[in-house]
Amino acid sequence: MAVVTSSAYFFKFVQNKSIIPLNEDYYILKEQFEIDKKTLEFVAEILEETDDNEDYISLSKIKKEFYVLPKNELISWTTEVINYVATEYLGYYSIDFEVGDFNENPYIITKNESLTYRDLIEQKMMSFNGIRTESRILTYLQEKGLLQDSAKRLFTKFYSKGILTKNEFGRVNLMKVVDEV
Repeated sequence: MAVVTSSAYFFKFVQNKSIIPLNEDYYILKEQFEIDKKTLEFVAEILEETDDNEDYISLSKIKKEFYVLPKNELISWTTEVINYVATEYLGYYSIDFEVGDFNENPYIITKNESLTYRDLIEQKMMSFNGIRTESRILTYLQEKGLLQDSAKRLFTKFYSKGILTKNEFGRVNLMKVVDEV
């Protein structure tokens, strides 16, 4: 006889889509999430207007724009909910945030399915001018919407995943990707 655990019981709700997982700690009930066509068009319009000729849109950077959306007494327009709407209904792809915790996720979306977080960091680091101290790189990535404003330091995962490296003077550089032959 199989033992039913609370996690298995919960997983069945996720599988039959009566609960929507927005990230590893944030779920909403399907019946609480109702979006009408007008609101969906409004979300699409906001996303299109905030496109800064970049390959991506950082939802954390533009979260203030979503306060104008119609209120729903059951859910609020958080970055997690907007990310869900953009990826589920509007044809965007979510970029996996590989270097920090879920609560530090800037929620980046794109129309380019193959774009990765590493690609974005590499693009921005190539265009960075100035002394590459950790605090300046942190501020630069926050300004570009690639890290939340609440981030206090560059995460060690930037270094352990081989995206960034520090030289002997403590300067932050982009880790060079070596192609294997």
